[in-house]
Amino acid sequence: TWDGMLDDLAGMDEYLKPVLASKKYDGIDYARGDARIKRNRLFENVSLGLVREARAQPILIALDDLQWADPSSIAMVHYIARAIRSAPVLLVGSYRTEELAMGLRGGAKHPLEETIQLMSREGLHEEVRVSRLPESQTTELVESLLGKVDLAEENEKEVFRLSGGNPFFLIEIARLVVEEGLL
Repeated sequence: TWDGMLDDLAGMDEYLKPVLASKKYDGIDYARGDARIKRNRLFENVSLGLVREARAQPILIALDDLQWADPSSIAMVHYIARAIRSAPVLLVGSYRTEELAMGLRGGAKHPLEETIQLMSREGLHEEVRVSRLPESQTTELVESLLGKVDLAEENEKEVFRLSGGNPFFLIEIARLVVEEGLL
């Protein structure tokens, strides 16, 4: 209901003085030296930016090799997953389960493992396991990528041994063989 007349605000100084004297609102960033607050601000800004951009166009975020991510990066993924829950953003992360199973020094759980458990409880996580291929399917995948190639049986066994039946690794091997002109 204020009409803009400063005279109507006479006496407000006394009400505002305790707030202003607290130094809480004096323009100084007291979080400057606080790493946790800086981290939370960063997480919030990234999340808000993603949600804002997703309004214009859906976003796909693909994160590979999360087993090597540091705890802060894993925490950021979790924070973003919460923030984008209702936004048209798909967050896909891949990791090697065998790397997590090895754990950390001292037998501690890997931070990614703990975060996955938290995200599952919050309904933020859906797991799709890609299992290793047996030797026969390894050869089939290589042939589907490269066409019918005449690999000697020992070469088929070597491809399987090198890849461990990992389909992603097989795809990369096939791509490399083509790029290098070996086939």
